[in-house]
Amino acid sequence: MVLDAWPRRGHIIVRPGPLKALNTARVFDCNGASHTIDSQAIAPDFGASTLAFVPWAVPAPGRIAAGIEIDVTVGFGEEADDVPESLRQAIRMVVAHWYENRGLMGGNRDASLSGPVAALIAPHRMLSI
Repeated sequence: MVLDAWPRRGHIIVRPGPLKALNTARVFDCNGASHTIDSQAIAPDFGASTLAFVPWAVPAPGRIAAGIEIDVTVGFGEEADDVPESLRQAIRMVVAHWYENRGLMGGNRDASLSGPVAALIAPHRMLSI
């Protein structure tokens, strides 16, 4: 993730999610040199896929743009079994639909899938306000 400045409220929403790990965070000074931020300064909230910090406890970036880089790990895991069954079923439905309708050109080929697939993925969507 690349940010220009730290959010004032002290929370960074990680999208897409779910957040699995905060690997490292760096701030760049005005000369372009990177400085690693102490891992204790940012607290990952894995349930909400957010990173929390105290705004005055993290150094301000010296660059106007892209002064903060945060490396995170997101996703469900390494194996297919780590992905929830409802998401795997939605993927199978979309791929089967595309395969069966591979000769169609133009139009809305995916309209028939929107309801069933949307219902399968709805519990896993992360909406932003």
